[in-house]
Amino acid sequence: PNPPAQEAAEQQARELADAALSLHPGALDAVYQASLRAYPTLLLIRQVLRPALERLHRLQAQEPLAAHARSLLRTYLFSQVGHHLWQQSLRNRGVRILLGALPGNEHDVETVLLGLYLVDRGFRLLWLPEAAPLRYLGESASASQSAAIVLYAGTTPGQRLLTQEIPALIASSSVPVMAVGAAVAQQAGAFRMAGAEPLPLDEEAMVHQLQEKVGA
Repeated sequence: PNPPAQEAAEQQARELADAALSLHPGALDAVYQASLRAYPTLLLIRQVLRPALERLHRLQAQEPLAAHARSLLRTYLFSQVGHHLWQQSLRNRGVRILLGALPGNEHDVETVLLGLYLVDRGFRLLWLPEAAPLRYLGESASASQSAAIVLYAGTTPGQRLLTQEIPALIASSSVPVMAVGAAVAQQAGAFRMAGAEPLPLDEEAMVHQLQEKVGA
């Protein structure tokens, strides 16, 4: 974005964090709804929502209420963005993707931000915040007519997941299985060995690779 747009987005991120710090749900809702109207999805995610969460995380050391404020904002985004991506997905006409969070990532707000970007790009989404047991995800993909499975991992998965559960899923799945998230970027080789194709963290590059894979 150009500098004025960047500045405005930074200001909006501060306002969102401050609204969360007030621990006033009405104020938080008002700032979020204004942000939603003011910014395209990718800018909203990168320049407003993530920076607001990061700001609250940094404040935790000197501001005791920041931890509660961050919890409030995360819970709010999980429900609000989750509702939005559900509704948008019903309107979309694109390829259906099964997005499942790996165990340990069930409440990671990054999964809803990822889902928000996917529906913004026209995909239909079957979002499973709790994707366990993994071994049946292939069957769920078939039942839902999903063209691919995308596994989200923000935290490092255990050895059992990488050496047994993901390979078992891939062996039983008739659709491509991909993986995305900070932990995937750090352990791309391990995910590749398990049989899951790592996707880039950059949202635009991720969607491009996904479209190539599913022929969208």
